[in-house]
Amino acid sequence: MSIAATIAALADVGLALAPWIPSAEPQRASDLDAAWLSRALGAAVPGARVLDVEDRGSTSGTTHRRRLRLGWNAAGLDAGLPAHVFVKATSPSPKNRTMVAGLSMATTEVRFYEQVRPALGDVAPEVYFGWAGRGARFVLVLEDLDESGAAPLAPGEPVTVEHVRAVIEQLARLHAAYWE
Repeated sequence: MSIAATIAALADVGLALAPWIPSAEPQRASDLDAAWLSRALGAAVPGARVLDVEDRGSTSGTTHRRRLRLGWNAAGLDAGLPAHVFVKATSPSPKNRTMVAGLSMATTEVRFYEQVRPALGDVAPEVYFGWAGRGARFVLVLEDLDESGAAPLAPGEPVTVEHVRAVIEQLARLHAAYWE
């Protein structure tokens, strides 16, 4: 790593300690309101507007995660804009933001969804919006896999042989896409 890259990484870690920094996009999942979601997800559909947003639960750790139900107007519904989304955004914890910044996790994940995910088919959730800024500030609005019929497991939950088989098949598809 060059000296310039080291200095930039240290600056990013320093910014992660700040409770708030100016940015072009929301920094917390709770900042995503109907107006912002209309612009971010409905910009390509003339007249599309989110009329209501229902919080379907949230958790926080390395990132702040939130499931939302979106009520679209007729233009949004006719265009098939997502009715359910999963949001990953900046952690409220300075400790977690510092770790995310130090490992470039937010920028790496946003780049994954922008650059790698399009070639993977349904191996990873569809991304509707992605942005990463300084100090581990970021927002990802993704397909809600729970609503797509997937069954994500939490650490410590029992795992069936069928689930392990499905995970291995998906990992094989992921690696096959980049095998040379």
